[in-house]
Amino acid sequence: MKLNTSFFLTAFCAVSLALVMQSCSQEPDFKVVRQEVLDQHDQLMLDGEKVMTLQMKLDTLSKSGLKTLKVNQPALDTVAEQQQIKALLNDLVKADDSMNNWMHAFNPDAEGKSNHDAVLYFKDEKVKVNQIDSLYRIALTNANTYLKRLNMATDTTVAVHQHKM
Repeated sequence: MKLNTSFFLTAFCAVSLALVMQSCSQEPDFKVVRQEVLDQHDQLMLDGEKVMTLQMKLDTLSKSGLKTLKVNQPALDTVAEQQQIKALLNDLVKADDSMNNWMHAFNPDAEGKSNHDAVLYFKDEKVKVNQIDSLYRIALTNANTYLKRLNMATDTTVAVHQHKM
């Protein structure tokens, strides 16, 4: 009787351990990872609107606003400010172009892929989206900081997105 109890206890422990190890090693359903990518995309789309607003403000500042600022601040180096604005605009365009290029290449359809392959694809896409998010945050922060330095109103705030890796 004692032998049977030990055998069953050992067998129970072995099966329990195997189930725990299997559940730990199972990868998520690709739909979960895909949804994380799509959620991050949705947040970036909101940032894309902020990018466009800042591009318009900087463009207006470059074309006509600096002349007004020069009147109020005679020491203002408008050539240096033009260069700064151009660099900020380039960063905003780069971030926006990265997002557009990613969207054109992204394929949310996992048809014909195994769950494993789909998970790998969407995890890779998550990395790309997080890189784009970094570009957006840097470009938005720099543009807002510049406009604040010139005492220009900025009504766009930089969203901080939480990444789950």
